[in-house]
Amino acid sequence: MVDHYVSNARAAARARRREAVEVASFVRRLDWLLLGSVAAVVGYGLWAIAGITHHDVTGNPGYYLTRQAVYVFIGVVCLVVAVLVDPELYRTRWRWIFGTTAFLIAIVLLTGPIRGSKRWLDLGFFRFQPSEFGKVLFVLALAGLVADRARGITRVGTVLRILGFGLAPIFLVFIQPDIGTALVYGAALAAVLFVAGARWWHLAALALAVVVSCMAILWWLPAGGMQVLKPYQTSRLTGFTHPTSDA
Repeated sequence: MVDHYVSNARAAARARRREAVEVASFVRRLDWLLLGSVAAVVGYGLWAIAGITHHDVTGNPGYYLTRQAVYVFIGVVCLVVAVLVDPELYRTRWRWIFGTTAFLIAIVLLTGPIRGSKRWLDLGFFRFQPSEFGKVLFVLALAGLVADRARGITRVGTVLRILGFGLAPIFLVFIQPDIGTALVYGAALAAVLFVAGARWWHLAALALAVVVSCMAILWWLPAGGMQVLKPYQTSRLTGFTHPTSDA
């Protein structure tokens, strides 16, 4: 009986040591530079909010700071959960991630406008923008797609298929309208292709297509009487060309 007890104690000790080694290895693999950078940006944001909104709510100078701190806490919890998930799950389930993201972005177009645009889903007790969550899910889905086609990333056909998948949610966000988020999605798509190892001339061709599209949307088409964007959207994007017009 004593031998059995000793054997169990040794097995438990080995399990604890193995668990400690795994935890230490996991901690070492974390990108501390990235985490520190994000923490610094979040900290600066909280400091800025505290100063800017100090006099916004009479009798409660910390209202917006507290509110934002709660969101930060929720974000940290979600970050911990996401880090603990095996990345292989994202790779094998990228179709579900992509489909769910595209569906939520598309369904807002069927709802009534809130603040002049169709970007929000109102659940009664909670209102959110699917496109904001999509910024993360979009990258995960694209990463899974690219991982499945890593060997063909240097071929034109593979790059075009990835572009096809990526442009669908970008278009859905663009027509909400939410040009800022659409630009973020576009930058994410370009970054994924770059990191995946797409050929330089593929990336150059993509950049050229983007430049031509911007020129057409902002200047050429309006000059021909076809307005793609609303006036305020155009002015936001072209204001740098005549900065004195908006002091």
